[in-house]
Amino acid sequence: MLVGPLLLMLLGSRLAAQASANSLAPLLERPVLALQVTATPTATLPSEVVTPEAIGSSPAFSLTLAALGYNQTTLNSPVDITEYSFRLPDNWLIDKDSQLELDLSYTYNQAEPQNYPGQFGDLTIKLDDQTLEVFSIEAQQLDNYRLTIPLPASAFAPDRLQHLISLEFDAGSLCAVPHKATLIIHPTSTVWLNYTQLPLELDLSRYPRPFYQQTFTPDTLRIVLPAQPSASNLSQALAVTAKLGDLTGNGLVISPTTDLELSQLLTSTSTSLADHLIVVGQPQENQLITMLNRLVELPVILHSRQLPLTIEGPIEVTSGSPLNYTFSFTNTTGRAANLSLFSQLPPATRLTACTPKCVENKADQTIVWPDNRLAPDKSFRVSLTLQATAALTGVVEQTAMVVEQKLGPVNANTLTTPIVTDLPQTERQASMVGSEGYFFVYNNRAVAKDDGIVMEIPSPWNENRAVLIITGLSDEAVTKASQAMSSETGFPGMSGPVALVREILAPTENITTRVTQSELTLTDLGYSDRVIRGQAQQTINYDFNLPYNWQLTEAAAIDLYFNHSQLIDDQNSSLTVLLNRQPASSSLLDDQTADNGHIHIDLTKANVQPGSNRLSIQINLARTEQCIVDVDQGWLVILADSRISLTHTDITGLNFDLDYFPTPFSADPTLSNLLFVLPGAPEVTEWGQALRLAASLGSAVSGKMLSPMAALGEIPPASEMSRYHIIALGRSSRNPLLQEVNATLPQPFLPGSDEIEQRLDNVIFRLPPGLSLGYLQLIPSPWNPERAFLAVTGTTDEGMVQANATLAERPWVVKGNLVLIRDKNVSTLDTRELTQPVAAAVVTVMSEAAPVVTVTLTATPLPAATPTPSTSSTPTAGSVSTGSSTPGWLFPLVGVNGLLVIAIFAFVFWQARYKRV
Repeated sequence: MLVGPLLLMLLGSRLAAQASANSLAPLLERPVLALQVTATPTATLPSEVVTPEAIGSSPAFSLTLAALGYNQTTLNSPVDITEYSFRLPDNWLIDKDSQLELDLSYTYNQAEPQNYPGQFGDLTIKLDDQTLEVFSIEAQQLDNYRLTIPLPASAFAPDRLQHLISLEFDAGSLCAVPHKATLIIHPTSTVWLNYTQLPLELDLSRYPRPFYQQTFTPDTLRIVLPAQPSASNLSQALAVTAKLGDLTGNGLVISPTTDLELSQLLTSTSTSLADHLIVVGQPQENQLITMLNRLVELPVILHSRQLPLTIEGPIEVTSGSPLNYTFSFTNTTGRAANLSLFSQLPPATRLTACTPKCVENKADQTIVWPDNRLAPDKSFRVSLTLQATAALTGVVEQTAMVVEQKLGPVNANTLTTPIVTDLPQTERQASMVGSEGYFFVYNNRAVAKDDGIVMEIPSPWNENRAVLIITGLSDEAVTKASQAMSSETGFPGMSGPVALVREILAPTENITTRVTQSELTLTDLGYSDRVIRGQAQQTINYDFNLPYNWQLTEAAAIDLYFNHSQLIDDQNSSLTVLLNRQPASSSLLDDQTADNGHIHIDLTKANVQPGSNRLSIQINLARTEQCIVDVDQGWLVILADSRISLTHTDITGLNFDLDYFPTPFSADPTLSNLLFVLPGAPEVTEWGQALRLAASLGSAVSGKMLSPMAALGEIPPASEMSRYHIIALGRSSRNPLLQEVNATLPQPFLPGSDEIEQRLDNVIFRLPPGLSLGYLQLIPSPWNPERAFLAVTGTTDEGMVQANATLAERPWVVKGNLVLIRDKNVSTLDTRELTQPVAAAVVTVMSEAAPVVTVTLTATPLPAATPTPSTSSTPTAGSVSTGSSTPGWLFPLVGVNGLLVIAIFAFVFWQARYKRV
């Protein structure tokens, strides 16, 4: 008889213990719907796209409507219309007739199944507003009927970037007969194109085209760095990638590789390379540049140095003074040679004397000592005197080149002299280059050794792809070239396939920053009035951007203005607005909305997110009078003066919460105060993730020139570190900077290890060995409290990649100062306000996370123990009691369970006695 009370006591004590230690248990035992914001997916090449195996003249190319992103469409009688748009690659010329193969199904039913008409309607097919064919429907039913329509080459408007196929269904002749007719356009309908592939238009003024075209195939790009990239190499690539993120809205698929990896791939396979390439570095460090120079004729030709060349000249000079130079070289070719020396006349100077006699070519501004026959190891020396004019400013560059009659250019050199206003120094300087290394020649002139070089060429591995080479003869030169490609400029120097960059001026934030409007019309976004016709449901999309450092106020809203025909059925016609695929508002279309339709959407309550947003409008038009035969009588217009009001407050100052990422890292619109710190010898995965994050940050800023920096391995001086916001990437065991700041991180690692010491608050947890976790940790910079330090790391490389992907692609899910990522499970904490139950729950979720449950926790405890329903679909610690006192519901629960246990035991005891009787 003591079993019941004893069990009750045990049960009560266990429940009390569980209530205080596991107050999050109910949350963890059931699936929780986490808030998900679905971004527009990056285009991928669908399986329905048939790519020709060989590139040549007029290959056939097939493209289904499904591959273009269209679903099945139903057209209803008496009249209806649908449209399909698509873009072709820039270098496709439709020069032969193609065809459209429609997959149709038609069904006709009438109230009296007799006296069927002989003709059931017409389908008019148009391309770019030109009527191609009118198909007469002469059967009551068609099942997957294949209709082939020729597409004349002349029908493709050459000046249109986007082509439009229109299908207009007209069954107006049947409207007097009560009936129902539907015409279905199946997504297996196919466009067959015959085209000639033209050479790519290589023009730097069109950049980022041809690398980014937004056609039906994905835009993919590889950044190629040396096998052992330096900090300068990475800084150069970061600047270029950040600008690409800005110019494309982070729409390019960018992957990293090294010259060695790509060379091995290209020599081990005969398949074409599907990616565009951007190659960064000096020719002596990036082997792909020398490989390209062997495979194709570069517009700026790379030559090997074959003999030493020296230029002597003044160390300083004033405007209007003479400049005296001496040139000397030695024939080290091992044989007799016929050598000519070419000197380029600097701007704002003129020739006064030369010894021995020289020839001045005023057409191309060169001075030549031709045909000097030298035996092996013999030297040649000449002198030159120029007169500087008063217009000479900046620096004087004297560039010389030696050309051998049979070998061509064999060396070049440059001497740079600054222009001063005071009395110049009388000392002389010399520039000497030996017979090792490389030099560039453009249009038969040597390129100055400190000039940056940018050139676009067709890919030798795929003539439908391009290669952008960013190079130079020095680190300074490559930096100039990369800064040119991280800038916006409309000057003539950035036109055609080649740009030589002499100098880059420091960016001025107040001048270079583009103004971001908070009050926008659809016209401001590049859209005009949009007209919708027909009965089929149609959707139109508008894209706009919300800067990451904007906090919307209550006045932020979308005001959509529209007009529509009064000949539509006001009981069955509607307009629905979606924001990022989530419904925001709906309205019936009636007489009150016909002339001045207006929908107001409060953005603070809508599914708006930082970065890119898509506003979608779904329109359903039905008619009151089925005998309207003119499709234009049923219409709706979305007016271009519709407004998007992004009234906001700027997130300013330092906010050490990942809720506001990318602030403060994007506070400077040029990213010039941002430093990426990687391991000393970064692996491709590590510097590739830095590029990925740079592209994301680039899409969040508006500077005309972007210039983030990189450091590798050794920690820079404190004075240098204090200037920057810092992002450290990589595992703790590989990144010395992470080891340096480890003790100050919210979640430190075991010293010299990638294993974490799960120390949250004053509790230490034991985690499974080999657990792959990604970590984002945000703290004030140890070198400057006015700067931020962000660690993008993990217990494994996979974990680090997951952490970076979360930050770059889903920044709206990160919060607090510590984010833990395992697979797609994201937990966020603020360890500055952490409580033990929250810490225990996070450890449980991260070590035992189920794939169907995503739990996001923040550590903002409620002041009372009473649970409060959260208005967000993402649970927070604030919605769960974290107090140490016993909840009020505990004792009634224990009592009820105790009575239930006693009743069960009484029933069992009675049943046993009954059976014995």
